[in-house]
Formats: sequence, structure tokens, C-alpha cells
Amino acid sequence: MPLLIRTYLFFTFIFSALSYLIIYLRLWSGKEDQDRFKEKLGQYERDRSNSKLIWFHGASVGETLSIIGLIKEITKINDKFEFLITSGTKTSSQILSMRMPKNAVHQFVPIDTPGAVKLFLKHWRPDFAIWIESEVWPRLLIETSKTKIPMWLVNGSMSLRSYKKWRYAPLSMQYLYNKFEKVYLRDERSAGFLNQLGLSSENFNVYGSLKADQEKLEFRKSDLKELKKGLKEKRVWVASSTHPGEEEIVLKAHKDLLKVDKNIFLVLVPRHPERGKELMKLALSLDLKGSLRSQSKKINSTDQMHIADTLGELGLWYELTRVSFIGGSITKNGGHNPYEAILADTFIIHGPETFNFEEIYQKFDEGNFGKKIINSEQLFQEVLNLFNKDKVAICFTKAKELIASDKKKIKTLANQIHDRLKGT
Repeated sequence: MPLLIRTYLFFTFIFSALSYLIIYLRLWSGKEDQDRFKEKLGQYERDRSNSKLIWFHGASVGETLSIIGLIKEITKINDKFEFLITSGTKTSSQILSMRMPKNAVHQFVPIDTPGAVKLFLKHWRPDFAIWIESEVWPRLLIETSKTKIPMWLVNGSMSLRSYKKWRYAPLSMQYLYNKFEKVYLRDERSAGFLNQLGLSSENFNVYGSLKADQEKLEFRKSDLKELKKGLKEKRVWVASSTHPGEEEIVLKAHKDLLKVDKNIFLVLVPRHPERGKELMKLALSLDLKGSLRSQSKKINSTDQMHIADTLGELGLWYELTRVSFIGGSITKNGGHNPYEAILADTFIIHGPETFNFEEIYQKFDEGNFGKKIINSEQLFQEVLNLFNKDKVAICFTKAKELIASDKKKIKTLANQIHDRLKGT
């Protein structure tokens, strides 16, 4: 075992009590689920069923939602399986509760301490463990490997930022990744990084992105009808999954758009809905009139924008528009899921920081199905150009054709998981 891994395990053992204190401090500040925070300590109220249990783990919203389609495909093959989905964020739990299949349950992943991890594995006793993307906790991975159950990494990825960090500890990376029986990567860039870090190409496959095979986001038709009634003839654009530092750029661009056409309307969807009131203050400071979704389901005739500070309604906002800015791409968050917008026939504008989905964003830009911007002036110009462009609809079809190559693979993967589980 590499020295860095041994050091990590030692310190997470020594400071276990501190980890528990941090959970309680986060609970006090509202960052943890008041009813379920003990799950992170390895204390679970739900009982494990007697069926074979496939455990999926992802860090947050995007990772966990990407496996819903895979769960459905596995269920088509064998409806006797049960599924456990773990993640670490309160938001992921809330959104999953709206979309999760009936044969799946969500629980919070235990903190990476000896007690919490062992309690988790003792309680749930998974028959198959599948990690999603790059969410690898050393102790959880090592202790799970001791159970001798199959462990796969699916939709695996490695960003340039992660690669630069792992360069200082390649043996530790090799040690952890070699715990997986199979590694399915979503792009060639990640494969290149793993190769450079010393992992043999025999240990992984480039499979494509699971997110390309997700379903179109759902929405209530009654909500859409009500919103269209309030918007009337307004031309709507959406800024989704935005982070601090991006909203200022979006709002400044929108203010310039209103100078050109008062009928242009912005729906701002922050990545973290609890920031709604903060963003309303920012909008008011720029003399923009708007409303909060959490306070009113209706849009007023005097509104120039709407802040969508609710969970689970992104499909509704995408349905209202054909032009969207995808957040997390001007700030260094790596850009958020572009597939959801494409499936809703929405043209994509994004910033330069798209390392989470670098390959697909690059393909969109090269095919003129997406546009990269770096400031409010460019954002203003691109939104205006797209509103005045007659052939935007053609882009949607071509963009869907572009991601079609990544689709359908999910059925093959579901069969492989099913066949492997039969052999356990």
C-alpha cells in the first residue's frame, strides 16, 4: 500500500471524532438533512431487503441522475433486483426523491472513517458496487474490496486538474484504480491521463457518457401552460446551474438585451436554489424587476426576469426556451450537463471552463451547435444573434445526431452488469 494511502487511512482514523463534529456543525448551519444526517455516520433506519442489491455511488446530482436510465434497463432484464444509490449532498437527495424508480432507495454515503464505513457495509451488504465518474473515497473503496464483491467504475473521468494532482502520487492512483474489476471511461482524454499516470490500457475501456442516454427532463404541462400565459409574447432565454460570479455576467447581459428589446425575458436557475433571495437583491441592484419561483408560481406582467429557486423544475425552464447558457463554465466548476438542454431542443452557450464535459462541448462548438463566451458583452451578443437566427431549429437535430453515438450503449452495459451479478 502506498505511503500516501496509509497516511490518509491513519489520519481519518485518528480524527474520526473531528469528522463527526464537522457533520454536526454542517447540520447546525443547514447544510445537512435534519432527519437523515446520521446516515453519514453509518446509522441507517431503512432495512435491507432479501433481494440481490446493486449499489451505485456518485458524488452529487449529475452523477446520481445519470444512472437512473441504467437502473431502468437492468430492471427490464430482471425486476427482482433492488438498488441502493448513495451520494453526499442534500440537493442530490431531494432531486432523486422526485425521479427515483420504485425499486431504488437513496441513502447518504458514510463519511470516510473506519466506524462509519464498516457500519454501512455491514448494514447494506451490497452484491455489486458501482462507482460513478470520479467519486473515489479511499477507505470506502478499500473496505468494499475486502468484501470480494464485484466493483466497477462506470462513466469514469479524469479532468486536467485531477491529473495534475495525481501526478504527484501516481502509485496511489494506480493502487485505488486497480481495486476495480472493470473501469469504463467516458472519453479518450481521461484514458490518456490514466495511461500517463501508469495505469495499463488493459485495465479500462472508453465507453462513452451515460448522460447522453438520459431521458428528457420531465415537467408538468399545467405549469408550462400557466407560465406561457404570463409570458405572452416574450422571448425567453435561460441561464441554468449558475454559480457566484456568473450571475453578475448573466444579469448585465440581460440588462443590455432589454435595451434592444423589452420583450426579452430571462429565467435564472442557480445551481443552489437557496441563493434565490441573494440573487434577487443582486438583480434589484441592477434595476431589474423580477420574481422568485419559491414565492410565486406566476410571472407578473412587469417582470423582466424570473429566478427559479426551486428543485426539480429545470425541464420546465428548458421547455420555455431555445437559447440557454449553461453555468459552472465561466467559474472553474467544469461546466454542467449539456445533454439536458440538447434533449429539450435548446441551443447551448457556455464559458471556457468545461472540463467536466470537455469532449462533447468541443464537438458542439465545432459543429456550430454551441457557442463559447467569456464575458457579458459576448453573452449579450450571442443571445441576441440566436433570437434573430431563423435556422436554430436545424442545430437541434444535428446536435441530437451528434450525441446519438453515445446512446444505446446503456443496454449493453445493463446486460454486462446483469450477467456479472448472475456469476456471483
